Amino acid sequence: MNAAAAAQPGGSPAAKAGAVASTPFLRVACVFLALFMLDVSFYVAVPNMSDILATLGQDSLSTANLISNIGFAGALFEFLTMPILACLSDDVGRRRLLIGIPALATMVSLLAFAVPSVWTFCVWRACMTSINGWYATMVSIYIADCFAADEIELASMEGKLQAAIGAAAAFGSLLGGQIKGIYAVPATAFGATLALLAASVSVETLPRAKRVPFRILSPSNSPAACLKLFRNGRSVSILSAILGLQALHNEGGIWPLLAEAKRGWRVQEIALYGALYGVVATVSGLFTGSFVRTLGPRLFTISATFCAAMALLTFTAKSNVVACSALAFTAISNSCSVAVMARILYLGNLRGISYGALMSAMLSLCAVMRVVGVGAFGSLYTYGSRIALPELPYYVFALVQLGTLACILPVKWGSDAEEQEVKQEVKQAKGKQR
Repeated sequence: MNAAAAAQPGGSPAAKAGAVASTPFLRVACVFLALFMLDVSFYVAVPNMSDILATLGQDSLSTANLISNIGFAGALFEFLTMPILACLSDDVGRRRLLIGIPALATMVSLLAFAVPSVWTFCVWRACMTSINGWYATMVSIYIADCFAADEIELASMEGKLQAAIGAAAAFGSLLGGQIKGIYAVPATAFGATLALLAASVSVETLPRAKRVPFRILSPSNSPAACLKLFRNGRSVSILSAILGLQALHNEGGIWPLLAEAKRGWRVQEIALYGALYGVVATVSGLFTGSFVRTLGPRLFTISATFCAAMALLTFTAKSNVVACSALAFTAISNSCSVAVMARILYLGNLRGISYGALMSAMLSLCAVMRVVGVGAFGSLYTYGSRIALPELPYYVFALVQLGTLACILPVKWGSDAEEQEVKQEVKQAKGKQR
């Protein structure tokens, strides 16, 4: 009703204001619901992967290798294709991809259900890793279209994105603990179908006047396009380095294996932990905006990155109580990059770079670092298992996160001097072009 009133020439100012305020909320609600359902379809299989592969004849070491390789392959494919996806969205719009990605997830899931084998399950899992990354990328670009003019608000919305993923992890893990083996796959297809239905009512945020024709051989489609972030001045380069290092704290699905080897957890314990993580991550994500406003972007980023290191270290404990304390640290560290991303968007936009291109470059950088991280994590875990030290990768990556703090300390968010420096660099670049 408000939207219709605002569209009328005689619509009241209150009605127009209501339409403007409600439209972004409705847009984001639609895509967040779709993201939630698609992630449920992903997390529902987490407690079951070991049992599925064991049922199909894999021993424990082969299972560990397969799961780590699946994570690596999915992250690698996501990295290689993400720039293409973002450039395609600049041509066809956001909405078509927000519908098409869940549709692809449905088809892949049904294929694995129809032809159950080690390879189809591995391909399905790797594809779902990429598909979930694609959809999260599109949601990030979508909310950047709506909120990028306000750094704090954008950081808050990115936190809510993490909350949606956390809620999906909680619900999906609980559901996965109740169903067994192959039944995780039809649940995945069901979730993807619901995600498709939710995404189909989303609203386009990219006007036709701002669309850029897609060219498959364009340099912007190259995975190396993320390196352009380091060519946009000192401030953006430092922030980009921080963003890349923060992305290394993802262990790529190894944690159930460590929990089983270190503390003897079975499917029910793993599912319960995953559900608790999801609940805590959801609550933390919802309050991310408040944390950023209270602490400020710089102190928030320092605190959240420190929590990423502590989450890795505490989860290696033999004690269930100490290991479960990692939940609080992990929930906070999930949003450690939101202020960094918002700042890069702001400074990059001062240079005339579009939000879509910036978001694509940032997420591509995170994707390639996840590829490196997941691959290294899996290799270190396999090596550590052979020398009776499966927690080895957790120690190594905790040190990396602590080292990231040294990069964050010199950064000054909101510095007028920093913004003037960027504007001066842009002015000089335009002068050279003339």
